[in-house]
Amino acid sequence: MAADLLGRSVREAAKNYLDLWFVVAWLSGIACQQLLPQPVAVEPCLLMASLLCLGIWWLWPRSSALVVVLALLLTSLLGLLRAGWTAENVVESRLDSSLNRARCIIQGQVASIDSQTESITRFLLSVEQAQCLDRGQQSSQPNIDKVRLAWYRPDQAVALGERWSMQVVLKRPHGMANPGLFDYSLWLAQRGVGATGYVASGQKPDKLAEPAGPAGFVSVDLLRGYLAARLTEVLAGHPQTAVIRALALGDRSGLDPQSREQMQLSGTSHLLAVSGLHIGLIGSFVWALFSYCWRLYPRGMLWVPAPIAGAPAGWLAAGAYALLSGFALPAQRSLIMFSVAVLAVILRREVFSRRSFLLAMVLVTLWQPLALLQPGFWLSFGALAVIAWALVGRPPASGWLHYGFAVVRVQTVIWIGLLPLGLYFFQSYSVVSLPANLVAIPVITLLVLPLALLGTLLMVVNELAGGAVLLLAAQLSDLLWSYLQWLVDLGESAKPGLFPRLRVDSLLQLLVTALGALWLAAPRGVPARGLGLLCLLPLVIHTDGEGSAGHVGEFDLVVHDVGQGLALTITTANHVLVYDVGARFSERFDVGRDIVAQSLLRRGRSHIDRLVISHADNDHAGGLSGLLEQLSVGQIITGTPEQLQQVVVSGCSEQDWEWDGVAFHLFNVVNSSGGSDNDRSCLLRVGGAQGVLVPGDISGSAERQLLAERYRGGDGQQLSATVLLVPHHGSRFSSTPGWLDAIDPQIAVVSSGYANRFNHPHVDVVTRYRQRSIRFLDTADVGAVTIHFNDQGVIDWWSARGAKPRYWH
Repeated sequence: MAADLLGRSVREAAKNYLDLWFVVAWLSGIACQQLLPQPVAVEPCLLMASLLCLGIWWLWPRSSALVVVLALLLTSLLGLLRAGWTAENVVESRLDSSLNRARCIIQGQVASIDSQTESITRFLLSVEQAQCLDRGQQSSQPNIDKVRLAWYRPDQAVALGERWSMQVVLKRPHGMANPGLFDYSLWLAQRGVGATGYVASGQKPDKLAEPAGPAGFVSVDLLRGYLAARLTEVLAGHPQTAVIRALALGDRSGLDPQSREQMQLSGTSHLLAVSGLHIGLIGSFVWALFSYCWRLYPRGMLWVPAPIAGAPAGWLAAGAYALLSGFALPAQRSLIMFSVAVLAVILRREVFSRRSFLLAMVLVTLWQPLALLQPGFWLSFGALAVIAWALVGRPPASGWLHYGFAVVRVQTVIWIGLLPLGLYFFQSYSVVSLPANLVAIPVITLLVLPLALLGTLLMVVNELAGGAVLLLAAQLSDLLWSYLQWLVDLGESAKPGLFPRLRVDSLLQLLVTALGALWLAAPRGVPARGLGLLCLLPLVIHTDGEGSAGHVGEFDLVVHDVGQGLALTITTANHVLVYDVGARFSERFDVGRDIVAQSLLRRGRSHIDRLVISHADNDHAGGLSGLLEQLSVGQIITGTPEQLQQVVVSGCSEQDWEWDGVAFHLFNVVNSSGGSDNDRSCLLRVGGAQGVLVPGDISGSAERQLLAERYRGGDGQQLSATVLLVPHHGSRFSSTPGWLDAIDPQIAVVSSGYANRFNHPHVDVVTRYRQRSIRFLDTADVGAVTIHFNDQGVIDWWSARGAKPRYWH
C-alpha cells in the first residue's frame, strides 16, 4: 500500500514537472559539447535523432513512459547539435595556425574599445577585408570576422564606429590555461574573436571615416562613437565621466584600474555591466509610461488592455538600449529574458512562473550555447530563482515602510542565495556587498541611469539641457562613489580579524552550500530554516585541492602557464616556495596577482615562506608587487638584489634547508657577479636526484661553468634531477648536450608564450630533448603543469589542457 502510494506520488511529481525535465535534457546536451575537445560529428547525431523520432512514432500512444524517455533523449541530442553548430563556427572562424605572426593588412570598423590609455589601446575590430602574407610569403585571405588588437603607444585616438585600415601582426586566439582561473580563450570565443594581435609599427594606420553627426549615422557603432565623444566633451573631465559612459553606452574603456578595483571590492561591478537590471528597468519604465498614456484613450482600451498595449513599446525601448550599449552577451541574454516577460503578458499568461523562467533559459542557450559557461548566466537566473523562492506566499508590500523592509529582505536573500555561486566562479566575496548594494542599486537604477540616458538623448537636441542632466547624474554618481570608498576602507580594515576566508572548490561543495543558502532563505512555513547554516559550513571548512602535498616527504610542483615568462610554486605539507612571479603586462593584468596568488589561494595557501626571484627581468619579476598585495611573504631572495630595491631582499647565497622531509638547495653560478643578469639567476634543486632542478635563465656558458664546478669525476649527484625546468624558455643558446647528459631528466618543462616573437623553445633545443627520450612539456601547448612527488620519489603529472581539453583552446 505504501509502495503504491509512493510510486503514484513519484509519477505525479514527474508529470507535473515534465517541463523541467525537458529543459534539463536540453541544457545537458549543450553542456556535453562544452566538455568535448572537438565539435560533435553531425551525421551520427542526425542518424540517432532520426531513430529516436521513429521510436517515438512507433510507440505512440501505446507506451507513454517510453515515449517521454525517448523524447527527453531527443531533446538532449538537439541541444548537443545546437551547441555543436556553434562549436564548429568557433573552430572554423579562427585564424589558421600557419598564419601565426603573419603581417596582414586589414580593414574594418571599431566594434568596441576595451581600454584606452596613452601607452596602449585595446579594441575589437569587425573585419571587412584582410590580406596576409604567411611565412613563405604566400598571400592569403583569412576568414575571420573579428580581431582583438593592441595598439602600443598610439599616436591617434580610436573611437567607436570608426573605420580603419592598418597593418597588424596576428596570431590564433590563445589564452593561458591555469586550473580554476580565468579562461581567456573561452572569453574570446564568446565574443566571436577569430584572431588577436597588435598594430605593426612599420606602416601608419589610416583612418577611413570619422564619426559623423546625427545626419550621418550609418551604424549603431558609429552612433555610439558619436555619443561617447559628445558625452565626454560635455562632461569636460568630470571624474565620473567613465561611469556615465558605461551606464549610457556600455563603453567601459575609460574606467581606470582603481575604479574597477573599488567596484570589485564593494561587490558592485555588476552595476556597470549593462544587463538584466538595466534593460529590465528601461523596458519596464517605458512599458508603464505607454500603458498609462493608453489608459487616457478610452476607445483603445476597448480593443486592447493597457498592459498589452504597452508591452511592445517596452520591448522596443529595451531593445534600443541593448543595441546602444553594444549588444554584448549580457545584454543579449537580458533582452531575451525581457522578451519572454513581454510574450507572457501578450498571451495573458503568468509572467513570474516556472514555465516563463524555463523558457527564458532555453531561448538564451538556443541563441548562444556558450552562455551556459558564463557566470552571468547562472547568477542572473539564480537571482530570479532566489527572489521567487523567498517571496512565495508573501503578500505584496503596502506602504513605504513595508516596501523598504521588503527591499532590504530581498537584497539580503539575494546575497545569501548567490554567495555559493559567487565563490565558485570568482573565489572571493565582498564583506560590504550587502550594504553597498542596498544603496547603490536604487541610486544607480532609479536616479543615475535614467538621468544618464535622458541627458545623452537631450544632448543631441540641446547640448546645454543635456549637459545639465548629465552633470546631475555625474554628481549623484560621485556621491555614491564616496560612500562605496568608505565602505571598502571599512571592510578592508575589519576583514582580517572579523571575517573568515570562504571558498567553494568543487561542484559537490557548490550543490551542498547552495542547498543550505536556499534553505536559509526559504519562505515562512518551511521547517527548521536555521539548519541551512549547517550546509554552509563547507564554505569555511577547507581541504587542499587535488594533488596537494599533505604528507612528510611529499611536495607538489606547479609550473604556471604565464606566457613568455616563468612562475612556479612548490608546496610541501606546511610550507610554500614561489620561484619567479611572471610579468606585469598592464595595470589590469599582473601574473603575480592574477595567476600565482589566485592559484595558491584556491589551494588554501595564503602565506609564502620563501620567494625566489631568479633575476629582475619583467618576465620573471614583474608580478612581484601584485603578489605582495595578495599574500604575505616571509623572505625574498634574488640573484640581482641591487635591481629590486623596492622590497627587502637577500642575495642568492648557497644554502640548504629542509621542509616537511623535503630537501631544498639554493645556489648560483660561481663567479657570476660580473656576468649577464640571466647568468646571475638563482638555481633551485628540490628533492635531490629524484626531484626537480630549476635553473632560471642561465645560458649555455653558465651551464658549462656549473658542470665544471659541480659535476666532478662523473658524479652527477649534485645536479641530476628527474624533472628539469628548461633554461631560458628553450633559448637556442641553452640546454647544451653536456648539460642534458649530466642532469639526465625524465621530464622537461618549458615555460613559453604561444607563437612568441623569440621562437622559444627553439626547434634545435626541442630536438635535443627528444633525441634523449625526455618527455618535453611546453606550457604554451599543454597549459599549467602539475607534478606530484611522493616520499618514494615516484611522480605523477598532469596538465591543464590535457586534463580538460576544450574545442576553443
